[in-house]
Amino acid sequence: LHLCQAVMDSDNEKHVFERNPSRVLKKTPRPGSQQTVNRFRPENATQTVIENNTRSIAFGEYSLGNPTATEHLLCLNVRTGISAAVISDGQLLRGHHEMAGEMRGWKDSMQPSPRNLEEIATVQRALDEGFESWNEFASRCQDRDSKANELLSELIAHHADALSRLIQLADPERVAIAGEFEKLGSDYLEPLRSAT
Repeated sequence: LHLCQAVMDSDNEKHVFERNPSRVLKKTPRPGSQQTVNRFRPENATQTVIENNTRSIAFGEYSLGNPTATEHLLCLNVRTGISAAVISDGQLLRGHHEMAGEMRGWKDSMQPSPRNLEEIATVQRALDEGFESWNEFASRCQDRDSKANELLSELIAHHADALSRLIQLADPERVAIAGEFEKLGSDYLEPLRSAT
């Protein structure tokens, strides 16, 4: 879980988001959950909401960017899981069961026997392919190691396929990529952009 209420700058000064959080984060706490929320409430905060990490990232991108720049944003977050968040017309989408953006169970259509994206398109996949750690995989990608780059190309294809479907569905002005893969920089982002 991530808290999305305010940020601290380098001088340890608290800055509440420029946008009104209640505009995006309209959430009615579940019975009994308000006590948990109150434990994390920053001093003088008007509202505190506990949200999942991908939605928090999307809200942070939306809130901390230029306030007039984007009303439609899509965030793809790939770590040991894979998920998305959509802000449409300035509203964070959650869905009836708060499952909007949960795509780990999506089947990859490029496989002869489709498997879940979480099995084939996350950080865990690099570990399953014999790399000792994510850092080793990332380092070998940057060193142009053939095994690492072949796997990276396959992972980018899965991400591009998922991202293309999400873009068709959400029609965003901007796409934010979060997680370990974006740390690969242009080795990841440029092929992803080209394939999407």
